[in-house]
Amino acid sequence: MKKILHINDTAGVASLISKELNRLNHKSKVIARLNSTQKLNITSNYDSKIISGSYKKFLLFLIKELIIFRPNIVHIHYWFDGINIVHLISKLLFFNPKLIYHAHGDDIRGLLKNKSWDPSKLKSDINIVATKDIMYPGAIHLLNPIDIEMFFEFNSNIRVMNNALYVRTKPDCKEFAIDYSKKHNLKLTIIDRIDENGVPYNDLPKIFQKYEFYLDFKKGTTKDILSKTAMEALASGVKVVTDDGSIIDPKNVDFSERLNSFVELYENL
Repeated sequence: MKKILHINDTAGVASLISKELNRLNHKSKVIARLNSTQKLNITSNYDSKIISGSYKKFLLFLIKELIIFRPNIVHIHYWFDGINIVHLISKLLFFNPKLIYHAHGDDIRGLLKNKSWDPSKLKSDINIVATKDIMYPGAIHLLNPIDIEMFFEFNSNIRVMNNALYVRTKPDCKEFAIDYSKKHNLKLTIIDRIDENGVPYNDLPKIFQKYEFYLDFKKGTTKDILSKTAMEALASGVKVVTDDGSIIDPKNVDFSERLNSFVELYENL
C-alpha cells in the first residue's frame, strides 16, 4: 500500500487520480489552494481538501499533513516552487518521500524559454509533463486522465448537428471561435470562464450532450495537444476542433487506460 499526498489540483487531475488510488486500497489525499478551478467545483466534486486564505496558511496546513500523514510519495501539481519547499520541509521532518513534479502548462513554459535553466537541478525524483509541447530533458509525458464515469455519451437524442460550444478562458480566442463558426455555418454557444465565471463542473456532462462540436481554441492546440475540457468533451461524444483546423472524432479516442499509467508509476516507486 502506498501513501500519496497530492499538492494542488490543476483541472481536477489530482482528485481524479486520488479517487482511483483509494479505490485500489492505497491511501491518497489532495490539498489545494482555493482558486477559480475550485470555485467551479472541480476539486470539491471529489471531496478533496480546499484551503482558502493566505499562502502562509496553506504552508502551515501542508506541514501538518506531512507530519501526520507521512506520505511515501508527494505529487506536486503546477506549483513549481513547491518542489524545493517540500524537499526542505521533508528533510527538516526527517523523512524522505519520493517527490513528483507534474507540469501542466503555464507553470513551466516561461522556464523552457530560459536557456540557462537546468532541469537536472530539480529536487524531484520524477518529472511529468501533461502535454508534449512542454517536454524537457528528464521528463516523461503522461496524458491527463479523464473521469469516464462522469463524462460519457448518455443522451445523444438531444445532440443538435452543427451546434458548437466554446469555453472562453485565457488565452481568449473568442473572436476566432466566432469567425470559425460563421465560416462553417455552426451555431455557436460561448461559456465564459474568464473572471472566475462559468458553469458548475457537474453540469458539463449534460451540457456536452447538446453539441456536435467543441472548439478547443487556445493558440496552440493540435490533435496531440488538447485542453482537459476538450478531452472531457470527446469522452462525452463531441467532436473537437483544434487551432490548426484538425477535427477529432470521439470514436477514435480511448481514455480508459490513462489512470492506470499513474497507478503503475506510484506502485513501481
